[in-house]
Amino acid sequence: MSGENSKAEDIVTIEAIPHAFARALDRRDADAIRACFHPDGIDDHGMFKGTVDEFVPWVLNELARYERTQHMINTQTVKINGTKAGCESYFYSHHVLAGPEGPLQMRVSGRYLDTMEKRDGVWRITLRNFVVDWTDMSPLQEVPSEDGVTIWQGRADAEDPSYAFFAKFE
Repeated sequence: MSGENSKAEDIVTIEAIPHAFARALDRRDADAIRACFHPDGIDDHGMFKGTVDEFVPWVLNELARYERTQHMINTQTVKINGTKAGCESYFYSHHVLAGPEGPLQMRVSGRYLDTMEKRDGVWRITLRNFVVDWTDMSPLQEVPSEDGVTIWQGRADAEDPSYAFFAKFE
């Protein structure tokens, strides 16, 4: 039974990595992005392919074009073979950017195909392949907020409300 429990724990750990990556992108957190990969990990986004140390500045530069982003991970499939695993994670991302006639919203849906390895007891990405299934862009239509209502505004940095929220649990 312990082998089954260990495999179940490995699957939970493996599935958590793409979720951590999505959060790291939206907070523009270089260290958190890097923590999802082994030091020799490779990211292949098609228009970019390189080591994690090359990927981090590239992706942060790409994200700087957007006022806001939100990356969501949903359907996942994991296959484990010893200390190697494959994880397919469907993603949906929403980006707000400046357009010539006002803000635009860009939506991208696709999958991360992650090759992972367990080294010294730690699962991390060794190779990420980025697959796009569809994209869409349209004018942004914000829903107006009610007068006098305080809404926490998300931010793409360490001033995001989630940092103070999670600090209460440390």
